[in-house]
Amino acid sequence: WIIGLEVLDAKGQSVLSLTPTDLARMKEESISNYYVAKVKPGQHSLVVPLGAKARLSLEDPVLQDLPAGTYSLKLTDISGASWEEDLSKL
Repeated sequence: WIIGLEVLDAKGQSVLSLTPTDLARMKEESISNYYVAKVKPGQHSLVVPLGAKARLSLEDPVLQDLPAGTYSLKLTDISGASWEEDLSKL
């Protein structure tokens, strides 16, 4: 279960932060699954089964007005573990 999603700038400052409630309310059409295990909004978070692969489309006015720069995506699961990925590689 993913309970946190953040877009961070080059200094590690949060530009966008989605809470468990935000993730649970994510529109299913914003999730493009491309593997057998499916990512989907759950009751309290974003459900990401082991091995799931999907492309998320984040729609937020904050993202539309971002200046050019280096950004990363940070995901936090229910255990508190987090992963960060440089968005310029995608």
